[in-house]
Amino acid sequence: MRGYNDSVPLSGAAGATSVAAFPTPSSKSNSSAEALKQEVIKREVLEGDKADGARKKVAKAAGKMLRIRKEKEEHEAAGSGSVVVTPCGSR
Repeated sequence: MRGYNDSVPLSGAAGATSVAAFPTPSSKSNSSAEALKQEVIKREVLEGDKADGARKKVAKAAGKMLRIRKEKEEHEAAGSGSVVVTPCGSR
C-alpha cells in the first residue's frame, strides 16, 4: 500500500500538463521578480523627473510648430507666396 508522500510516476499527457500547470517555485519567483522589475522600469519611464521634462519639451515644440503652421496659413491666405520663418528664441 502506498502512503500519501510516496511518489507516483506520471506518464502520458496528464503528466506533462501537471508539470506545466505547477511551475517550480524558482521559476515562479524569477518571473515575479522580472515582472516587478519591468513594472518599476515602466513607472520610472512614465512618471519620473526626466519624463516630466520630456513632456514639457514636447509640448513646447508642438506649440511652436502649431504657431509656425498658423502663421504660414495666414500668410498664404493674405496672398503672399513666400513664407518667412523666424526663430522664437535662442538656445
